[in-house]
Amino acid sequence: MPRENTNLLEYERFYKHIDFHVRYAYHAGSNGKLCFAAQPMETFTEFGDDYDYIYGVVYNNMQLQVGFKDFLIIIDNDLHKRLGILYDLIREEFVMLVNTHL
Repeated sequence: MPRENTNLLEYERFYKHIDFHVRYAYHAGSNGKLCFAAQPMETFTEFGDDYDYIYGVVYNNMQLQVGFKDFLIIIDNDLHKRLGILYDLIREEFVMLVNTHL
């Protein structure tokens, strides 16, 4: 269930086709900043409910900044492809929110 106040909208999405669960926080009052924290589903058994696994921000100029927990991630070909799709989904989410809150 989304939590919303005048400047902040927080919600979650599960992208089943790439097995990622993502928490979003859209800051409308700060020139449209979308923060996110994502976790690949295969890490739930190892790390539990840990949304600092992949985190970042999309700014209004569409610049994406991403951090990875502990800075060491084993990326196989499948995870690499899924991260590419996740990048596109997060950018689409940002565009949708900006257009909704204009």
